[in-house]
Amino acid sequence: MAASDFDGGDEPTRRPTRGILKLYYGLQEQGGSQTIDPLDIDSNQFKVESYLSKQLRENGLQQLMEKETEMVKQIRALDSEMQTLVYENYNKFISATDTIKKMKHDFKKMENEMEQLAIKMSSITEFSSNISSTLAERRQQITKLSGVHTLLKKLQFLFELPFRLKQCIHMKSFSQAVRYYTKTRDILDRYHHEPSFQGIRNDCQSIMGELCKILKEKFDDPESTSKELTTCVELLLQLKEKPDELYDKFLNHAKRRLDEDLQFLRQQLQSRKLNMHTVSVDGEQNPNFVTETSAITTSDDLLNADVCRKSYSPNANPANIQSMDILEFIDCGCNGFVSDMCLVIATYKENFMQYHGDIGTPLQRETENAATERLRQFVQKMFNDYLSYCQDFILLEIPCTDSEDNPILVRALDRFYRRLQALDKLLPDIGIKEISLNVVFDATRERLHHYLKQLKAYFADCITDIRQTMASNKISQKDKELEIKMIDLLHRTISAVTQKMKYFLDHLEEFINPDFTTIANTAYFRNNFCRDVRDSFVINFIKHVNIVAKNFCTTIHGKGMSIPPELLLLLSRLCSDFHNSTINYIISITDEKFPHIIGGDSSSNSLSVMELRQQTKDTAQTLLDYYVKTQGLIISQMIRKSVETRDWMNTIEPRNVRSVMKRVVEDLNAVDVQVGMLFEDASRHDIGSDSGRRPPSRNQSKQWGYSGNVAPFDTSLMSNIQKLFTERIEIFSAVEFSKLSVMTGIVKIALKTFLECIRLRTFNKYGLQQIQVDTYYLYLHLWKFVSDESIVSFLLDEVVNSTVNRCLEPLLMEQSIVEVICDAN
Repeated sequence: MAASDFDGGDEPTRRPTRGILKLYYGLQEQGGSQTIDPLDIDSNQFKVESYLSKQLRENGLQQLMEKETEMVKQIRALDSEMQTLVYENYNKFISATDTIKKMKHDFKKMENEMEQLAIKMSSITEFSSNISSTLAERRQQITKLSGVHTLLKKLQFLFELPFRLKQCIHMKSFSQAVRYYTKTRDILDRYHHEPSFQGIRNDCQSIMGELCKILKEKFDDPESTSKELTTCVELLLQLKEKPDELYDKFLNHAKRRLDEDLQFLRQQLQSRKLNMHTVSVDGEQNPNFVTETSAITTSDDLLNADVCRKSYSPNANPANIQSMDILEFIDCGCNGFVSDMCLVIATYKENFMQYHGDIGTPLQRETENAATERLRQFVQKMFNDYLSYCQDFILLEIPCTDSEDNPILVRALDRFYRRLQALDKLLPDIGIKEISLNVVFDATRERLHHYLKQLKAYFADCITDIRQTMASNKISQKDKELEIKMIDLLHRTISAVTQKMKYFLDHLEEFINPDFTTIANTAYFRNNFCRDVRDSFVINFIKHVNIVAKNFCTTIHGKGMSIPPELLLLLSRLCSDFHNSTINYIISITDEKFPHIIGGDSSSNSLSVMELRQQTKDTAQTLLDYYVKTQGLIISQMIRKSVETRDWMNTIEPRNVRSVMKRVVEDLNAVDVQVGMLFEDASRHDIGSDSGRRPPSRNQSKQWGYSGNVAPFDTSLMSNIQKLFTERIEIFSAVEFSKLSVMTGIVKIALKTFLECIRLRTFNKYGLQQIQVDTYYLYLHLWKFVSDESIVSFLLDEVVNSTVNRCLEPLLMEQSIVEVICDAN
């Protein structure tokens, strides 16, 4: 029967066990539908003859030997694994056998102990039954006696209570006295109508009244510590004193200590202001002032608050107080005022806003709200005073902190923000976190403004250096070995300004460097600060460069101004380089160092840069146009004076080119050299392949040449007909950033002035011939300065034609004679 049960009855139970064993040994149960391969050496249906026949048929001798070697290795590996498995299972069986033997031994020992315990419990039960049966008759009497004994002890304690309370007060064990009284207060109140209890109650109330008076006097003692005040508050609340009176006394006592901290900060602020005033007036530093470099701490150890208070004297003269740097000032404020305020808030909330009395009854809602509002008003007022001192000191210190000492400022601001977080967690209703963050923002913006001011001053110094260099070194192409050239000044100025900006950006990066400050991890601060650096510092400076450059165009003729035109040219090229490359380079560095999230349209950032570059390009164009106009007016002034001061009616026959025309050509050569140093040549129109600098003179002379007498009507008619087939010339057209365009603009202004001056004068025959000689000389030298020599031809034609029209006896000189005179000059 048992055998049958073992074989078939437990089949459902044995199947999971068999599955677990197969899983453990890596055996996979194959389904009935799976095809059996007789050539699979790992299969149970493996056929040796078929396998050998296939191997002999398909493989050669060498392959069969390799196959044999491989199978031998596999057999040995399987044997080794099988032996290992057997040894492991054997060790497990031995270990299991030892464990079972040990368990049997332990169970035998436990059975003996349980038998002994059962015997002892039986003995105890029997002994207890005997006692119960013996005392059954007197049990009620004993219970009554025990109750009477307890009552007598309590009565004795009540009668001794006044004496005990006096003893506790005498020994200054106030907590013990309050504990005695609160334990018996309910009983005395319940039986106060009994004469004996009424006397005890009155005596206890009188004694506890004296105790309350003693405890309240602690609030008026400046030497009372926070721990002592906390104990006093707890005891008075247990004695059911009014909470509103207690928290007023508590806050008034705390205010005296906090006022000392604020007074110390006020003295330091006054001392710092006085020291700065002394430095600004006398130029000498107060010997009591501790410089930043001397006060730098090598670690983040904070100044002890007691050290700060030892240096405090209520009646001290600020001039005799040793001034602190910003890091020491913030340390003293944090360790003094902030730490004391945190202690006051924590103690206040623990005593007045959590539990009332010793039994843990919550305060009524209106009382708790009143206590919270009183604390909020107190903290708000004290914190505003502290904040104002810190803001004044920080803003006072920023202009005095050098860039090399910027880490001190960064650490001070970070410490100021971090230490106020504890205050914000204790009392979040005031918004101390946001207020402190705004203070840090104001300080960083002031630092940006200070750096921007320094950068503007540095740029002004660069402009001054350029003007001094131009005044001391006359730039000319004739001197090939000239040390200072305009292109050198340009590159040196751009490089200096760029390096100075990178220098300031490196120091501003310390504000968001996690190694210096933890506030850098605040996304709100980081994003806004990076945006301020980009907009308020970098972009504002580039706008300032544009404004300064444009101011030279509006003040060049102002009173007392002596601005060289070369400066306009150099600033125009500087703004052009800013537009082409410098702005993109500076903005890319800024965005790399100060990445920030751009709100709204993603193209707003690039659009701003495009607008800035366009403004700079417009500034460069304005400067270049003004330079052309200025140089043109300078040359025009010489031409106008030469025409207006000469008596053209009494002019003798010309033998030379007038000296003023030679001077005009010389000045244009000098301007051409200046412009060529900064701007490249552009393409020239209507110039043949001839490498000579002198065009065919005889063919060109036919445009102006007249032989014999020419009637005014004929001359005017020919001039008007010629204008019909000539393009209109814009004198003050836009100037391109090339040497030819600049020189063309100057030449057009000069020749236009020459033409207008001719139209206001009257000439004799020789005056006309002198103008003919001068214009031909100008043509020989001015064509190389312009992009299209037809401009020169047209304007000089107009000059000659106007002279003919204004001549009383229009008789032109032979062209060959004109060429001989010009060649001689």
